[in-house]
Amino acid sequence: MSTHRHIRSVVVALFVLAYASSGEDANGPSSPPTFRSIVSQVRVTFFATDENNHLVATLTKSDFAVVDSELVIRNFRSFSPADETSLDVIALVDLSESVAPPLRVTIRDVQELVAREQSIPDDNLAVLSFGGTFGMALGGIRPTILCSSGCRAADSVNKLLAVKSGGATPLFDALIFGADFISHHRRAGVRPVLILFSDGNDTISLHSAREALQAVLDEGALIYSWI
Repeated sequence: MSTHRHIRSVVVALFVLAYASSGEDANGPSSPPTFRSIVSQVRVTFFATDENNHLVATLTKSDFAVVDSELVIRNFRSFSPADETSLDVIALVDLSESVAPPLRVTIRDVQELVAREQSIPDDNLAVLSFGGTFGMALGGIRPTILCSSGCRAADSVNKLLAVKSGGATPLFDALIFGADFISHHRRAGVRPVLILFSDGNDTISLHSAREALQAVLDEGALIYSWI
């Protein structure tokens, strides 16, 4: 395969939310959580573009290999093209009290995603948030749509610079809110991708982790976690 081809992997494995059988690595209160699960199959969805950002539709199984530690895998159970040819990217940003230490870095990452990822059309970007305070107004319990299109032109994302972390963390409810947003903005031939900027801690949701994950998957969306 040409070295000029850029493979953008949409998802490698989905372990954003843990089921009850998952184990957490308890190395200390400040250690990031580690979720473990035994699976028989991992599905990888990706888009391939050339150096001009044009879709490459002639790829075959022989163009790929998966390296797991020192094991090189070339025999895949299946390899088939998807119907989707572009992405809708929804950034879901946790602004609650539990993410206070890395909040400035998170806001910078969101701004860079919106401003610099030119492979995603402006109309295919949306930013949602939950928790935090904007001036004297508490974002808190109900998630907020900062922008649903035209995010690069709007000043909504830049308002994150004025945010102060605070309030409870309705993470699972926010994911269901994101799933509902996806449901009302679905388009044919477009795969929704939800990027979750959060530490993964929920403190107040009315819904469970399983309900939240199922709601997103029911919409055919892929989930990235960004901690």
